[in-house]
Amino acid sequence: MAKNNQKNHGNVSGSLWTQQLFNGNVDNSNNKNNKLEIIRNGIIVNEIRLNEFKKQINIGRHPNADIQLESAQMAMFHLAIVKQKLNYFIEDLNSEAGTYLNNQYIAPEKTVQLCDGYIIELPEFHLRCILPDSPPLNDEKGTLEEIHNTIIKPIQFPKPKAALLLTNLIEHQEELQFWTGGLTSLIVSDIINETHDTKSFRFIGEKPLLFSYKPGQFITLMLEIDGKKVCRSYSISSSPSRPHILKITIKRVANGLVSNWLCDNLKLGDKIKVKGPSGKFTCFDYPSGKILFICAGSGITPMISMMRWIIDTAATVDIKMLVSSKTPSDIIFRKELELMSARHNHFQIAATITTSSMGTESWLGYTGRVNENMLKLLSPDFKERHIFLCGPAPFMQSIEQILRNMEFPMGNLHIESFAEGRVAKGIDIKDLPKDGKYRVKFSKSNLTARTNGEHSLLEIAEAHGIEIEYSCRVGSCGLCMVKCKGDVNVDNDCEIDKKDEQAGYVFSCCSKAKANVEIDA
Repeated sequence: MAKNNQKNHGNVSGSLWTQQLFNGNVDNSNNKNNKLEIIRNGIIVNEIRLNEFKKQINIGRHPNADIQLESAQMAMFHLAIVKQKLNYFIEDLNSEAGTYLNNQYIAPEKTVQLCDGYIIELPEFHLRCILPDSPPLNDEKGTLEEIHNTIIKPIQFPKPKAALLLTNLIEHQEELQFWTGGLTSLIVSDIINETHDTKSFRFIGEKPLLFSYKPGQFITLMLEIDGKKVCRSYSISSSPSRPHILKITIKRVANGLVSNWLCDNLKLGDKIKVKGPSGKFTCFDYPSGKILFICAGSGITPMISMMRWIIDTAATVDIKMLVSSKTPSDIIFRKELELMSARHNHFQIAATITTSSMGTESWLGYTGRVNENMLKLLSPDFKERHIFLCGPAPFMQSIEQILRNMEFPMGNLHIESFAEGRVAKGIDIKDLPKDGKYRVKFSKSNLTARTNGEHSLLEIAEAHGIEIEYSCRVGSCGLCMVKCKGDVNVDNDCEIDKKDEQAGYVFSCCSKAKANVEIDA
């Protein structure tokens, strides 16, 4: 839309008109019919009376232009109309898009006289000159000859330059890298307050990067806190269907070292190293037409990743979800969950609140801890579904027992643990028994340690400064897999493949010696 800059012109009267007259900024002739008709999409959107301006009229999209025209292709100061006595002249101010007069290109900084009826062509606008005292359009001697002499070559108005994002996506698409795993450095591009104690951190690559992972997987952050290297794993809350960003959602934990440090210290533009993706808690690995998600607290993060994927890909999956939270305000992604449930017929989401203190907020959902009646009400066909369960350990133990009591086929239950096993416990040599009944020999390091079987092989290695790569520390990712001779006790949650196990490999994070063992580390 065309806008007049009232700071530079307008209806001039009284002492102000007199002052501008003596300054030479007002046309004192009787010709008050000289004007410009501003046309956009064939419609006259404004009329500008030229005698109300000073001697030079600047036109462009800058707010300080005398005539401001809003167009992305317009230069800040695109052209000028200059008055000399009773004649008006046009001059392009070296704009990138260019200026046309009567379909002919005007060379930058060349002055051409305007006549009654002339049409000035600009990006998205036409300016029709109404100059009754000037020669009519058909009297072209002199003026049009000057126009022809200034023509360089006909051109089309160029398209706007691509924004940085479009450049990355389209013009240099072949240069985009896929991150499918390993160590990489990312930049914090956005921080979102989800609840009073939960934040989402959105990451992008240092160079344009596409992230490829399975919804529900996690990454490991490689941090340095108070001079100490710390690794911590967090579920990815974004979806691979939106591959240009990677997002994690972190809830503060009482006395939590990493979660609280991240929420207090991580800022926009900060760089952070991550490793992954890891984990088998994903609907990709268990295709099903019916899914029930059950979660509590930050256990919702891998669930939202899977749900976003299902929505974005229009997968024909019937989704039920039961969220447990202390109060309504503690429900992470609450508004998004409500929107999902309202806009998608195959999504039904329910929530239960476990405390009686609601504050000032009303609540019409379930109350109390998850029980059999809630599961039956939400999903009468729950036995036909794959169930994905995530949350604090006591919560998940309770749900597992409920499902057993309801004779759910436990082979269709998939569990993700946010237990402390993901955290390196910092076992020191002094914590290990010097006279333990089992020997643990690290063949590559030529070192032997003693144990009674209380600590994992990974913890024993760390206590002796022996590096074994790890990520999840709960038997999911497999990065800590090592060759092992001898008998070990393996945690029930360990997800090692039978073929690897038969070949003599163990996940060191969830394996404890029950005899003398030798490890290839």
